[in-house]
Amino acid sequence: MTDTTPGAVAVTLLVLFLASLLLSRTHLLRMIFRTVRAAQPGQRWRTLWFMLRAIATRRKADPGPRTPEERAFSVPDDPLRTVPYAQWHRLDSLVANARKVSAFETGTSASSLDLDGSVVLVRSRDDVTFDIGVLAPDGEFHTVTGPDGVRCATAPRPSIDHGALAWWQIAMDGKSAVLWAAAQGGEARVLHTESLPTGQARPWEPYGWVVVAGDWAVWTILTRDLKQRGRIGATSMDGRTYYLGETQFPTIHRDPGAERLGRRIVAVNIAKEDYSGLGQVAEVDLNGPTPTVRILRTGAHPGASVYEGTVVGYWAAVKALQLPGGLWVSLPMGTSVSDVISDGEWCVGLVFSPPDAVTKSTSVSELFHLPTGARQRLTETPWGVAEIRGDRVLWSWAPPQQHTFGAHSWVGELRAPGTAAHT
Repeated sequence: MTDTTPGAVAVTLLVLFLASLLLSRTHLLRMIFRTVRAAQPGQRWRTLWFMLRAIATRRKADPGPRTPEERAFSVPDDPLRTVPYAQWHRLDSLVANARKVSAFETGTSASSLDLDGSVVLVRSRDDVTFDIGVLAPDGEFHTVTGPDGVRCATAPRPSIDHGALAWWQIAMDGKSAVLWAAAQGGEARVLHTESLPTGQARPWEPYGWVVVAGDWAVWTILTRDLKQRGRIGATSMDGRTYYLGETQFPTIHRDPGAERLGRRIVAVNIAKEDYSGLGQVAEVDLNGPTPTVRILRTGAHPGASVYEGTVVGYWAAVKALQLPGGLWVSLPMGTSVSDVISDGEWCVGLVFSPPDAVTKSTSVSELFHLPTGARQRLTETPWGVAEIRGDRVLWSWAPPQQHTFGAHSWVGELRAPGTAAHT
Protein backbone atom coordinates (compact mmCIF):
# COMPACT_ATOMS: atom_id res chain seq x y z
CA MET A 1 0.00 0.00 0.00
CA THR A 2 1.38 3.41 -0.98
CA ASP A 3 2.10 5.87 1.80
CA THR A 4 0.54 9.22 0.83
CA THR A 5 1.17 11.15 4.03
CA PRO A 6 2.64 14.62 3.57
CA GLY A 7 5.94 13.49 5.09
CA ALA A 8 6.25 10.51 2.75
CA VAL A 9 5.39 12.63 -0.26
CA ALA A 10 8.00 15.19 0.74
CA VAL A 11 10.66 12.50 1.11
CA THR A 12 9.75 11.03 -2.29
CA LEU A 13 9.98 14.43 -3.96
CA LEU A 14 13.34 15.06 -2.28
CA VAL A 15 14.70 11.70 -3.50
CA LEU A 16 13.50 12.41 -7.05
CA PHE A 17 15.09 15.86 -6.93
CA LEU A 18 18.43 14.50 -5.72
CA ALA A 19 18.34 11.75 -8.33
CA SER A 20 17.75 14.23 -11.13
CA LEU A 21 20.49 16.49 -9.75
CA LEU A 22 22.93 13.58 -9.66
CA LEU A 23 22.09 12.54 -13.21
CA SER A 24 22.56 16.10 -14.43
CA ARG A 25 26.04 16.10 -12.91
CA THR A 26 27.14 12.68 -14.19
CA HIS A 27 29.65 14.28 -16.56
CA LEU A 28 31.13 16.19 -13.62
CA LEU A 29 31.49 13.03 -11.55
CA ARG A 30 33.18 11.26 -14.47
CA MET A 31 35.58 14.16 -14.91
CA ILE A 32 36.49 14.11 -11.20
CA PHE A 33 37.04 10.35 -11.27
CA ARG A 34 39.22 10.47 -14.40
CA THR A 35 41.32 13.36 -13.18
CA VAL A 36 41.94 11.87 -9.72
CA ARG A 37 42.85 8.51 -11.27
CA ALA A 38 45.35 10.24 -13.55
CA ALA A 39 47.05 12.15 -10.73
CA GLN A 40 50.48 11.19 -9.49
CA PRO A 41 50.52 8.60 -6.69
CA GLY A 42 50.54 10.39 -3.39
CA GLN A 43 48.92 13.44 -4.98
CA ARG A 44 45.40 12.10 -5.53
CA TRP A 45 43.87 13.53 -2.34
CA ARG A 46 45.46 16.87 -3.14
CA THR A 47 44.04 16.71 -6.68
CA LEU A 48 40.58 15.82 -5.36
CA TRP A 49 40.73 18.74 -2.94
CA PHE A 50 41.85 21.02 -5.75
CA MET A 51 38.86 19.99 -7.90
CA LEU A 52 36.39 20.32 -5.03
CA ARG A 53 37.72 23.85 -4.48
CA ALA A 54 36.91 24.70 -8.09
CA ILE A 55 33.43 23.16 -7.90
CA ALA A 56 32.61 24.86 -4.61
CA THR A 57 33.67 28.28 -5.81
CA ARG A 58 31.82 27.89 -9.12
CA ARG A 59 28.57 27.63 -7.16
CA LYS A 60 28.80 31.33 -6.42
CA ALA A 61 26.58 33.46 -8.59
CA ASP A 62 28.21 34.44 -11.87
CA PRO A 63 26.16 37.08 -13.68
CA GLY A 64 27.82 36.18 -16.97
CA PRO A 65 28.66 38.54 -19.81
CA ARG A 66 26.34 41.55 -20.06
CA THR A 67 27.74 43.47 -23.04
CA PRO A 68 28.98 42.35 -26.48
CA GLU A 69 32.53 43.13 -25.36
CA GLU A 70 32.14 40.92 -22.29
CA ARG A 71 30.61 38.14 -24.37
CA ALA A 72 33.53 38.27 -26.80
CA PHE A 73 35.91 38.18 -23.84
CA SER A 74 34.33 34.95 -22.52
CA VAL A 75 34.52 32.83 -25.70
CA PRO A 76 37.46 31.56 -27.77
CA ASP A 77 38.67 33.26 -30.92
CA ASP A 78 36.68 32.45 -34.05
CA PRO A 79 38.00 29.34 -35.81
CA LEU A 80 39.63 29.62 -39.21
CA ARG A 81 39.80 25.83 -39.47
CA THR A 82 38.29 23.02 -37.35
CA VAL A 83 39.72 19.50 -37.42
CA PRO A 84 37.92 16.80 -35.38
CA TYR A 85 40.19 14.93 -33.00
CA ALA A 86 39.52 11.62 -34.77
CA GLN A 87 40.80 13.02 -38.09
CA TRP A 88 44.30 13.75 -36.79
CA HIS A 89 46.31 10.87 -38.27
CA ARG A 90 48.21 8.98 -35.62
CA LEU A 91 51.93 8.33 -36.10
CA ASP A 92 54.61 6.81 -33.89
CA SER A 93 57.59 8.71 -35.25
CA LEU A 94 57.12 12.39 -34.38
CA VAL A 95 59.82 12.01 -31.70
CA ALA A 96 63.34 10.90 -32.61
CA ASN A 97 66.39 9.92 -30.54
CA ALA A 98 64.41 9.59 -27.32
CA ARG A 99 66.63 9.02 -24.30
CA LYS A 100 65.46 7.73 -20.95
CA VAL A 101 66.51 10.05 -18.15
CA SER A 102 64.82 8.53 -15.07
CA ALA A 103 63.18 5.33 -13.83
CA PHE A 104 60.48 4.87 -11.21
CA GLU A 105 62.31 1.86 -9.71
CA THR A 106 65.02 4.25 -8.52
CA GLY A 107 62.56 6.75 -7.02
CA THR A 108 63.59 9.33 -9.60
CA SER A 109 61.52 11.54 -11.90
CA ALA A 110 62.23 14.33 -14.41
CA SER A 111 60.73 17.67 -13.45
CA SER A 112 61.71 20.25 -16.06
CA LEU A 113 63.49 20.61 -19.42
CA ASP A 114 66.00 23.32 -20.35
CA LEU A 115 66.61 24.76 -23.81
CA ASP A 116 69.93 22.93 -24.24
CA GLY A 117 68.33 19.56 -23.42
CA SER A 118 69.38 19.46 -19.76
CA VAL A 119 66.83 17.88 -17.44
CA VAL A 120 66.08 18.53 -13.76
CA LEU A 121 65.78 15.27 -11.84
CA VAL A 122 64.23 14.74 -8.41
CA ARG A 123 65.17 11.64 -6.43
CA SER A 124 63.34 10.43 -3.34
CA ARG A 125 65.39 9.18 -0.40
CA ASP A 126 62.24 8.56 1.63
CA ASP A 127 58.74 10.02 1.85
CA VAL A 128 59.96 13.46 2.94
CA THR A 129 63.59 13.77 1.78
CA PHE A 130 64.56 14.52 -1.82
CA ASP A 131 67.64 15.30 -3.90
CA ILE A 132 67.56 17.74 -6.83
CA GLY A 133 70.08 17.63 -9.66
CA VAL A 134 70.62 18.44 -13.34
CA LEU A 135 71.39 15.86 -16.02
CA ALA A 136 73.26 17.43 -18.97
CA PRO A 137 72.77 16.21 -22.57
CA ASP A 138 76.22 14.57 -22.46
CA GLY A 139 75.16 12.48 -19.45
CA GLU A 140 77.04 14.47 -16.81
CA PHE A 141 75.03 14.84 -13.60
CA HIS A 142 75.52 17.32 -10.79
CA THR A 143 73.51 17.69 -7.59
CA VAL A 144 72.10 21.10 -6.70
CA THR A 145 71.00 20.35 -3.13
CA GLY A 146 73.46 19.58 -0.35
CA PRO A 147 74.31 16.27 1.36
CA ASP A 148 71.20 16.50 3.55
CA GLY A 149 68.88 16.90 0.57
CA VAL A 150 65.56 18.76 0.72
CA ARG A 151 63.22 17.80 3.52
CA CYS A 152 59.63 18.81 2.75
CA ALA A 153 56.03 17.71 3.16
CA THR A 154 55.42 17.52 -0.61
CA ALA A 155 57.82 16.42 -3.33
CA PRO A 156 59.47 19.49 -4.92
CA ARG A 157 58.77 20.35 -8.55
CA PRO A 158 61.79 22.36 -9.70
CA SER A 159 61.86 24.45 -12.87
CA ILE A 160 64.91 25.37 -14.96
CA ASP A 161 65.82 28.04 -17.52
CA HIS A 162 69.33 28.58 -18.86
CA GLY A 163 70.75 26.60 -15.96
CA ALA A 164 68.95 28.57 -13.21
CA LEU A 165 66.59 26.56 -10.97
CA ALA A 166 63.84 27.36 -8.48
CA TRP A 167 61.46 25.25 -6.37
CA TRP A 168 59.12 25.35 -3.38
CA GLN A 169 60.10 23.66 -0.13
CA ILE A 170 56.93 22.98 1.86
CA ALA A 171 57.60 22.94 5.62
CA MET A 172 56.85 19.70 7.45
CA ASP A 173 54.43 21.46 9.80
CA GLY A 174 52.48 22.87 6.85
CA LYS A 175 52.91 26.44 8.08
CA SER A 176 55.27 27.88 5.48
CA ALA A 177 56.65 27.50 1.99
CA VAL A 178 60.19 28.57 1.10
CA LEU A 179 61.18 29.46 -2.47
CA TRP A 180 64.71 28.27 -3.22
CA ALA A 181 66.88 29.09 -6.23
CA ALA A 182 70.22 27.97 -7.59
CA ALA A 183 72.16 29.55 -10.44
CA GLN A 184 74.06 27.39 -12.89
CA GLY A 185 76.95 25.88 -10.97
CA GLY A 186 76.03 27.81 -7.82
CA GLU A 187 74.73 26.88 -4.39
CA ALA A 188 71.04 26.88 -3.45
CA ARG A 189 69.77 29.94 -1.59
CA VAL A 190 66.45 31.24 -0.25
CA LEU A 191 64.63 33.74 -2.47
CA HIS A 192 61.29 34.21 -0.73
CA THR A 193 59.04 32.79 2.02
CA GLU A 194 55.25 32.51 2.26
CA SER A 195 53.97 31.96 5.81
CA LEU A 196 50.80 30.89 7.60
CA PRO A 197 48.13 33.59 7.27
CA THR A 198 47.52 35.55 10.47
CA GLY A 199 44.72 34.12 12.59
CA GLN A 200 44.58 30.75 10.86
CA ALA A 201 44.71 28.07 13.53
CA ARG A 202 45.23 24.86 11.59
CA PRO A 203 48.23 24.03 9.33
CA TRP A 204 48.28 25.91 6.06
CA GLU A 205 49.28 22.84 3.98
CA PRO A 206 50.37 24.89 0.96
CA TYR A 207 51.06 23.66 -2.55
CA GLY A 208 51.96 25.39 -5.80
CA TRP A 209 54.01 25.58 -8.98
CA VAL A 210 57.15 27.48 -9.95
CA VAL A 211 58.35 28.36 -13.46
CA VAL A 212 61.74 29.99 -14.06
CA ALA A 213 61.83 32.41 -17.00
CA GLY A 214 64.97 34.48 -17.44
CA ASP A 215 65.82 36.33 -14.24
CA TRP A 216 62.42 35.59 -12.67
CA ALA A 217 60.70 32.77 -10.84
CA VAL A 218 56.92 33.01 -11.28
CA TRP A 219 55.02 31.06 -8.66
CA THR A 220 51.62 30.14 -7.28
CA ILE A 221 50.85 29.10 -3.72
CA LEU A 222 47.48 27.75 -2.56
CA THR A 223 46.07 26.03 0.52
CA ARG A 224 43.53 23.34 1.25
CA ASP A 225 41.32 25.92 2.93
CA LEU A 226 38.54 26.76 0.45
CA LYS A 227 38.07 30.13 2.15
CA GLN A 228 41.63 31.17 1.36
CA ARG A 229 42.51 32.39 -2.12
CA GLY A 230 45.82 31.37 -3.61
CA ARG A 231 48.45 33.92 -4.58
CA ILE A 232 50.44 34.52 -7.74
CA GLY A 233 53.85 36.12 -7.46
CA ALA A 234 57.10 36.75 -9.29
CA THR A 235 60.45 36.83 -7.52
CA SER A 236 63.61 38.01 -9.23
CA MET A 237 66.84 36.13 -8.79
CA ASP A 238 68.10 39.03 -6.67
CA GLY A 239 65.17 38.60 -4.25
CA ARG A 240 62.59 41.23 -5.29
CA THR A 241 59.03 39.91 -5.03
CA TYR A 242 55.89 41.26 -6.72
CA TYR A 243 52.40 39.95 -6.04
CA LEU A 244 50.46 39.64 -9.29
CA GLY A 245 46.99 38.51 -8.25
CA GLU A 246 44.91 35.77 -6.66
CA THR A 247 44.10 32.36 -8.08
CA GLN A 248 42.19 29.15 -7.57
CA PHE A 249 44.51 27.03 -9.70
CA PRO A 250 48.27 26.42 -9.42
CA THR A 251 49.16 25.94 -13.09
CA ILE A 252 51.81 28.09 -14.81
CA HIS A 253 53.04 27.60 -18.39
CA ARG A 254 55.66 29.30 -20.54
CA ASP A 255 54.83 30.91 -23.88
CA PRO A 256 57.13 28.93 -26.24
CA GLY A 257 56.42 31.34 -29.11
CA ALA A 258 57.72 34.29 -27.10
CA GLU A 259 60.67 32.20 -25.95
CA ARG A 260 61.72 31.58 -29.56
CA LEU A 261 61.88 35.34 -30.01
CA GLY A 262 64.04 35.75 -26.91
CA ARG A 263 61.19 37.08 -24.74
CA ARG A 264 59.94 35.77 -21.37
CA ILE A 265 56.17 35.39 -20.97
CA VAL A 266 54.22 32.89 -18.86
CA ALA A 267 50.51 32.09 -18.52
CA VAL A 268 48.62 32.01 -15.20
CA ASN A 269 45.00 31.75 -14.10
CA ILE A 270 43.77 34.82 -12.19
CA ALA A 271 40.61 34.60 -10.09
CA LYS A 272 37.69 36.91 -10.84
CA GLU A 273 36.85 39.59 -8.32
CA ASP A 274 33.74 37.67 -7.20
CA TYR A 275 35.75 34.41 -7.15
CA SER A 276 33.29 32.70 -9.51
CA GLY A 277 33.75 30.54 -12.58
CA LEU A 278 36.99 29.13 -13.92
CA GLY A 279 39.07 32.24 -13.55
CA GLN A 280 40.81 34.27 -16.25
CA VAL A 281 43.71 33.31 -18.48
CA ALA A 282 46.41 35.97 -18.21
CA GLU A 283 49.94 36.44 -19.44
CA VAL A 284 52.76 37.74 -17.29
CA ASP A 285 55.36 39.73 -19.23
CA LEU A 286 58.79 39.48 -17.61
CA ASN A 287 60.76 41.53 -20.12
CA GLY A 288 60.63 44.89 -18.32
CA PRO A 289 62.03 46.05 -14.99
CA THR A 290 58.89 44.77 -13.24
CA PRO A 291 56.40 42.04 -14.24
CA THR A 292 53.19 43.18 -15.97
CA VAL A 293 49.94 41.24 -16.19
CA ARG A 294 47.46 41.26 -19.08
CA ILE A 295 44.19 39.33 -18.84
CA LEU A 296 43.33 37.69 -22.16
CA ARG A 297 40.14 35.67 -21.73
CA THR A 298 37.74 34.20 -19.20
CA GLY A 299 36.00 30.85 -19.59
CA ALA A 300 38.85 28.60 -20.75
CA HIS A 301 39.46 25.60 -18.52
CA PRO A 302 42.32 25.81 -16.00
CA GLY A 303 45.62 24.61 -17.40
CA ALA A 304 45.36 26.84 -20.48
CA SER A 305 48.50 28.55 -21.77
CA VAL A 306 49.23 31.39 -24.18
CA TYR A 307 50.95 31.73 -27.54
CA GLU A 308 51.84 35.22 -28.73
CA GLY A 309 48.89 36.82 -26.96
CA THR A 310 46.22 34.19 -27.71
CA VAL A 311 44.81 31.49 -25.47
CA VAL A 312 45.80 27.87 -26.04
CA GLY A 313 43.40 25.64 -24.15
CA TYR A 314 40.14 23.74 -23.84
CA TRP A 315 36.75 25.45 -23.94
CA ALA A 316 33.82 23.44 -22.57
CA ALA A 317 31.34 25.88 -24.13
CA VAL A 318 32.27 24.67 -27.63
CA LYS A 319 33.87 21.32 -26.65
CA ALA A 320 37.00 22.24 -28.54
CA LEU A 321 40.70 22.83 -28.07
CA GLN A 322 41.86 26.24 -29.29
CA LEU A 323 45.31 26.20 -30.89
CA PRO A 324 47.43 28.93 -32.53
CA GLY A 325 46.59 30.23 -36.00
CA GLY A 326 42.82 29.94 -35.62
CA LEU A 327 42.94 26.14 -35.47
CA TRP A 328 40.30 24.32 -33.41
CA VAL A 329 40.26 20.64 -32.48
CA SER A 330 36.70 19.50 -31.88
CA LEU A 331 36.61 16.78 -29.23
CA PRO A 332 34.25 13.82 -28.68
CA MET A 333 31.69 13.95 -25.90
CA GLY A 334 33.33 13.37 -22.54
CA THR A 335 36.85 14.29 -23.77
CA SER A 336 38.80 17.30 -22.55
CA VAL A 337 42.39 18.59 -22.63
CA SER A 338 44.46 20.16 -19.85
CA ASP A 339 47.96 21.61 -19.39
CA VAL A 340 48.35 22.20 -23.11
CA ILE A 341 51.19 24.31 -24.54
CA SER A 342 52.11 25.14 -28.12
CA ASP A 343 54.97 26.86 -29.94
CA GLY A 344 52.90 27.44 -33.08
CA GLU A 345 54.10 24.27 -34.82
CA TRP A 346 53.87 21.69 -32.05
CA CYS A 347 51.42 21.20 -29.22
CA VAL A 348 51.49 18.85 -26.24
CA GLY A 349 48.90 18.28 -23.54
CA LEU A 350 46.98 15.84 -21.35
CA VAL A 351 43.92 14.37 -23.06
CA PHE A 352 41.22 13.04 -20.72
CA SER A 353 38.60 10.71 -22.19
CA PRO A 354 36.28 7.84 -21.18
CA PRO A 355 38.19 4.66 -20.25
CA ASP A 356 39.70 2.85 -23.21
CA ALA A 357 38.10 -0.58 -23.79
CA VAL A 358 41.49 -2.29 -24.03
CA THR A 359 43.93 -0.38 -21.81
CA LYS A 360 41.33 1.12 -19.43
CA SER A 361 43.37 4.33 -19.66
CA THR A 362 41.52 7.59 -18.95
CA SER A 363 44.35 10.02 -19.69
CA VAL A 364 47.17 10.19 -22.21
CA SER A 365 49.98 12.59 -22.97
CA GLU A 366 49.62 13.52 -26.63
CA LEU A 367 51.79 15.41 -29.12
CA PHE A 368 50.25 17.28 -32.09
CA HIS A 369 51.95 18.61 -35.23
CA LEU A 370 49.75 21.48 -36.35
CA PRO A 371 50.86 21.98 -40.01
CA THR A 372 50.27 18.32 -40.99
CA GLY A 373 47.46 17.21 -38.67
CA ALA A 374 49.57 14.40 -37.18
CA ARG A 375 49.56 13.30 -33.59
CA GLN A 376 51.51 10.85 -31.44
CA ARG A 377 50.54 9.30 -28.14
CA LEU A 378 53.58 9.78 -25.95
CA THR A 379 52.31 7.70 -23.05
CA GLU A 380 49.28 6.48 -21.17
CA THR A 381 48.89 7.13 -17.42
CA PRO A 382 51.27 10.12 -17.63
CA TRP A 383 53.13 11.38 -14.58
CA GLY A 384 52.89 15.15 -14.41
CA VAL A 385 52.70 17.29 -17.56
CA ALA A 386 54.77 17.15 -20.74
CA GLU A 387 56.95 20.09 -21.75
CA ILE A 388 58.21 21.52 -25.05
CA ARG A 389 61.45 23.52 -25.05
CA GLY A 390 63.09 24.43 -28.35
CA ASP A 391 63.06 21.35 -30.57
CA ARG A 392 62.69 18.83 -27.73
CA VAL A 393 59.87 17.34 -25.67
CA LEU A 394 59.92 15.86 -22.15
CA TRP A 395 57.31 13.40 -20.87
CA SER A 396 56.94 10.87 -18.03
CA TRP A 397 55.03 7.69 -17.23
CA ALA A 398 54.33 5.81 -14.01
CA PRO A 399 52.31 2.67 -13.25
CA PRO A 400 48.67 3.58 -12.49
CA GLN A 401 48.69 1.79 -9.13
CA GLN A 402 52.07 3.10 -8.00
CA HIS A 403 52.09 4.60 -4.49
CA THR A 404 55.71 5.76 -4.31
CA PHE A 405 57.58 8.64 -5.90
CA GLY A 406 59.25 8.08 -9.26
CA ALA A 407 58.57 7.80 -12.99
CA HIS A 408 60.06 6.71 -16.29
CA SER A 409 60.94 9.95 -18.10
CA TRP A 410 62.17 10.55 -21.64
CA VAL A 411 63.52 13.45 -23.68
CA GLY A 412 63.21 13.30 -27.46
CA GLU A 413 63.74 15.48 -30.51
CA LEU A 414 60.70 16.75 -32.41
CA ARG A 415 60.57 15.53 -36.01
CA ALA A 416 57.93 16.76 -38.45
CA PRO A 417 56.53 14.24 -40.95
CA GLY A 418 58.32 14.40 -44.27
CA THR A 419 61.63 15.76 -42.98
CA ALA A 420 64.86 14.03 -43.87
CA ALA A 421 65.41 12.94 -40.29
CA HIS A 422 61.89 11.54 -40.04
CA THR A 423 61.60 7.76 -40.12
